[in-house]
Amino acid sequence: MVDICQATLGAPDSLNADAYAAWLFRIKPADAAEVAQQLGVLLDADAYVATL
Repeated sequence: MVDICQATLGAPDSLNADAYAAWLFRIKPADAAEVAQQLGVLLDADAYVATL
């Protein structure tokens, strides 16, 4: 963990007000290449719908 949002900790209801704008923490992966590989196998919205 590289950062914690003090503003959100002080007002946790802000997560409910705008979940896409508020954040709790930032992380830095130990192996960025592995993360990039894992993200490459995630489905986009259309691919997910196709599995249903």
